[in-house]
Amino acid sequence: GAWQATWCDQANPTPDKCGRFDLYLTQEGDRICGGHYVATPGLSRIDEGEYDSVKGTYDGGTATVVITNSRNGSTHLATARLEGNRLRWKMIGMLSEGTTDEPAIIPLAQTLVRDESSEALEMLGRVREAPCRWPDETKRPAD
Repeated sequence: GAWQATWCDQANPTPDKCGRFDLYLTQEGDRICGGHYVATPGLSRIDEGEYDSVKGTYDGGTATVVITNSRNGSTHLATARLEGNRLRWKMIGMLSEGTTDEPAIIPLAQTLVRDESSEALEMLGRVREAPCRWPDETKRPAD
């Protein structure tokens, strides 16, 4: 599904300048694939993840995922757990450092709600069309 959280600068809570964290997740069996988007309040920093920037597994209760930061290439381990109509996101830690000093802006913890907007559903459709492959699957030699 498509999920989003919005947060605004309390000193200047202009809706068009609010930050957001969006997740677009698909599931095939126990495999999770998806993309993400993060913007800080004031929109001064943006991380537009690719259609395959989130990969992981689902155990029936919690998704454990690796998310790749598009700003510096760092990878992070996180969990996502459905609780009613909300998705609880929690960062576990960094798996690999980025290739630049640009800091990641992926939230440490966030509660997201379903996003049924036409833009979110369009992005979710793009994520569903993208191949759900892990890097080792794309580098295997042909049989």
